[in-house]
Amino acid sequence: FMQFRKLTFILSLIVIVFLSSTAFALSWGDFSYTVSGSDNITITGYTGSGNAVVIPETIDTKPVVSIGDTAFSGKTALTSVTIPSSVTSIGTAAFNLCSSLTSIIVAAGNPKYCSLDGVLYNYAATTLIQTPGGKFGEFVIPGTVTAIGVSAFESCAGLTGITIPSSVRSIGVRAFRYCTGLTSITIPGSVTSLGASAFSGCSGLTSIEVEANNPNYSSEAGALYNKDKTTVIQYPGGKSGMFVMPDSVITIEASAFEDCNGLTTITIGDGVESIGDYAFYGCT
Repeated sequence: FMQFRKLTFILSLIVIVFLSSTAFALSWGDFSYTVSGSDNITITGYTGSGNAVVIPETIDTKPVVSIGDTAFSGKTALTSVTIPSSVTSIGTAAFNLCSSLTSIIVAAGNPKYCSLDGVLYNYAATTLIQTPGGKFGEFVIPGTVTAIGVSAFESCAGLTGITIPSSVRSIGVRAFRYCTGLTSITIPGSVTSLGASAFSGCSGLTSIEVEANNPNYSSEAGALYNKDKTTVIQYPGGKSGMFVMPDSVITIEASAFEDCNGLTTITIGDGVESIGDYAFYGCT
């Protein structure tokens, strides 16, 4: 018993030391942040109501080196945000769901990131990281881009058209989710990797087209499939009426028909062996 109590005491001390030497939550003005490592700061949240937000380069003389996952997500008052040159890591969906945000600015001298026309990219502009949710109209992705990141266009409801160049090889999870203004989109032959739910919640989308030379994906009547049409990947959220699956289909992917509110009838073929989670969720 005494040995057990001694061991418990030692473990408690280890936990206390560990917690005191790793990241812990703090606040500075309208920013919440953590300190870790050799006094490096990560911005984890924003509680202010400001429109144009400038992220500080230092807090209490410590460098701001990263922005955490979803740190500014859902801040509808934001119109612009400026990222300092000290930031070398930006988490997933750090600025998504910001419906008034029209510009993400990266300070000159940043070694990891850049911004073009208010859109956030990696330094070489080969990965599109985040498009501000307040952008509207037609958007042409630069020809330097090879990857579209996770949630890169999520909830960009004002965009009516997005042109994907033939340089793009991968599209991240939820990349175009809830882009409700889109009516059609074309996936070039270069895209060989497509993340889950990339086009879910696109309530205005009536057609997903795939170029014929694409080695991994195909389309038929506006719906997205794998190359040999054994898997239904995504049905356009804006199509209505009835849908009869091709006889070749074996698998219906997760969320494949999610929020397809206009569909009245779906006929599933005899060959279907697997239906993913939330495949027909929200089909009112």
